Amino acid sequence: MKKGSTAGNKLFCWNPSGEALRASLLGAVIIVLSVTMKNLESGTSIFVRDILMILACGIFYPLHRMKKTEDYAGYGLHARRWPISLAINAVLAILLALVFVKEVPLPAGFNPLAHGYEVLYIMLAGIFETIVFYAYIRTAFERSFGIIAGILAAAAFYSFHHAGFQPEFGKLFFVGILYATTFRFAGGALAIFPFFWGIGATWDVLVQSEVVSSIESPEVRSLALLVGMLVAAAILYTTRTRARVPEGGAIESDARMSTDEYGAIMKERLGGEYVRFAQRANEALSLPAGARVLEIGPGPGWAGIELAKIRRDLVITAVEPSADMRETAAKNAGAEGVGKALSYVSGVAENLSQFPDGSFDAVISRDSLHHWDDPSHAFAEIERVLKKAGGVFIVDNKRSLSLFEWFLVYPLGHKIAGPMVSGWRESIASGYTPKELSDIFESCSLGGWKARSAILDVVVTRM
Repeated sequence: MKKGSTAGNKLFCWNPSGEALRASLLGAVIIVLSVTMKNLESGTSIFVRDILMILACGIFYPLHRMKKTEDYAGYGLHARRWPISLAINAVLAILLALVFVKEVPLPAGFNPLAHGYEVLYIMLAGIFETIVFYAYIRTAFERSFGIIAGILAAAAFYSFHHAGFQPEFGKLFFVGILYATTFRFAGGALAIFPFFWGIGATWDVLVQSEVVSSIESPEVRSLALLVGMLVAAAILYTTRTRARVPEGGAIESDARMSTDEYGAIMKERLGGEYVRFAQRANEALSLPAGARVLEIGPGPGWAGIELAKIRRDLVITAVEPSADMRETAAKNAGAEGVGKALSYVSGVAENLSQFPDGSFDAVISRDSLHHWDDPSHAFAEIERVLKKAGGVFIVDNKRSLSLFEWFLVYPLGHKIAGPMVSGWRESIASGYTPKELSDIFESCSLGGWKARSAILDVVVTRM
């Protein structure tokens, strides 16, 4: 769901999404792992609980999903209004502690310092529960089915997870509703963690529960969780989406490199990518015979050239602001035997006034979007020159990189891109995220336009 949608602010709604399905499957996996632990030896149980369930399923995966949407705050992981959130957290924790002391007083001689490692382990496990149940699963269900469904789903998965080692399902479900409701209406995780959740969990495990076994090897397990969470934090920080750095416009020949040389290197390094782009564009657009196609920012021309080689019946017009690039692209098209199918004219994406309304069956572009000065105007112009049933297929570098993509761009960048690595990284820094583009489409009321993430790229379509 796009940020700003009102569906997630309703008590009930019906807007099923892939994220809700992923959240359901993740919750089911966590429940299975929790139940499985009862029949495992202690060493294996520790691996299943701490490494697989808490770190892999409860920390890494939900944070990975949040990063893909660039919306941690939308899931309640933020520091906005933190003094108010922590004040709510502390007040609720004190009230809960008073209830516990009245119902189940502390044992005589109880020394919390003697249980320091156990408390640390419990609090680290609380980070897992806060992220996976109350931030990820609750929000995913709320955006699909409304506030009530989000709260109930978080409570249900929380209680079924604990049912693997605690049989008090009714009590756990009530506690889950209490945490999820507080999280939802306070607007963030700091309203329940560390104090409110911490009092409930530590008291339950160390004082009043008769069914929870003592925590084995709390020192080792706490260290493992702490290291794992620090690794997750380091990955998120390293791969964070930085502020966009606009890149210059048209590329012209200069003393360092001519556009002919630039085109030859791009063909050598990315020839296969241009072929794949053309194949994907042809499949996605379903172009009729003799279709007119507009290519924006062809550079040395390879993307349009490969499409023309696949579909010899197409008439492709390419707008390119660089005179040197237009000359290079025309040479390349002629050398590839499709010179008659392509024409190169001066122009920019934001101003396509040389073309009447509804002139084209499709618009394509590869690695040009990050050069556009004003994407909003450019998309509006593309919408204007397209026929009513026309399609768009635009692929460009994205700025939001996963850990795998970050390794491709930085540690392996020189090996992949060779002399073009600096330009590649600059293009990524000036690229857009799928969410940024989706927000533009929404603000411009461009129906049917979508932006999705692919490996190293953002893909824009209009179908």
